[in-house]
Amino acid sequence: MQSDDWKTRLIIGSVVAGGVIWIVRRRKNRTKAVTSPTMKHPVTINSFVKNNITTTVQNRLIGDFRALRRPTPWAILKMAWYIITKIERHQVDMHDGRKFQEESGLSPAEFFEKYSFVLLKAPTAMKEKDWEQEDRVGEIYGPEVKKLVTDTLKIPGAQPDTTYARALLRGPGKQPYGSGVHQDFGYTPDEMKGSINAFSEERGTVWRNAWEKDTNIAYNVINFWRPVEPMKGPVKANPLGVIDPHTVKLQDTVRTGFHGFSPTNKPTVQLGLKYSNAHKWYYYPEMTTEEVLVFRQAEMIKGKPFDDPTRAVFHSAFEDPVNAPPGTEKRTSAEYRVPVWFRKAQD
Repeated sequence: MQSDDWKTRLIIGSVVAGGVIWIVRRRKNRTKAVTSPTMKHPVTINSFVKNNITTTVQNRLIGDFRALRRPTPWAILKMAWYIITKIERHQVDMHDGRKFQEESGLSPAEFFEKYSFVLLKAPTAMKEKDWEQEDRVGEIYGPEVKKLVTDTLKIPGAQPDTTYARALLRGPGKQPYGSGVHQDFGYTPDEMKGSINAFSEERGTVWRNAWEKDTNIAYNVINFWRPVEPMKGPVKANPLGVIDPHTVKLQDTVRTGFHGFSPTNKPTVQLGLKYSNAHKWYYYPEMTTEEVLVFRQAEMIKGKPFDDPTRAVFHSAFEDPVNAPPGTEKRTSAEYRVPVWFRKAQD
């Protein structure tokens, strides 16, 4: 037993050191609250990949977060090592998306086409209990979302498929907030299949077979993100921030993935982001349950380069001390990721 004491001390010491560094960083980067919201205000965003990190298709940056499910000493050590050595936090200016969208002079469809995100007024028939039931989500929310794609966003040729779409709930008693900048699916068809395979190999094969069909010429994943009941007031705590994709360069992106988030125990396939002061962040203050934030999570077009960073929206939840003092109602939200196919026009 004594021969293993040094291992135990090393693990405990590493975890404690990681905790101390995290606290120091948090205090260093803590945003100073101001008295009232403005067109922009500083907030802190988590999980930027450090600038010295490089990756390839075959050599992704994989974070091991299995400690969140099974907190063994070794798993905790690996998670702490990743947090300490691979990622960092940065303060960014968060701009008011409502004002930006309003002052653009564009219709919602035009704004989405240009920026890949948009806020829509979109009341729903869904009630609090409905979000927990897959059949109710499919029966009620699926048709509502399809109508938003075809009638409101007016995406030419779009054919949304809600067969496998599910509502991901975040908030008290539900999944944690996604508080780290990321993009969920990667760039290429192989990465898309890998992302789906992490959760279901059968679905990954179905997707790849559909992509290979000559009649399918493009593919999107569009996220419909909204606050939901039992929220009573507008979202103030932990809102969602999005980046204008035109301000992201290919060299800013990093191929990443995570252990510990999929039921198959395979790593997810995602993209991380290195910090740049050129990135322009937006959020929509005080979203209500009558609104939905729509943003493109992936876009692949046959015959065009896949590694185009303007085709997907990096995003992250964040703490907002400007608008959310202690005691503010916690956010409850649902995100609904919808595959959208584009098919070759019939002669």
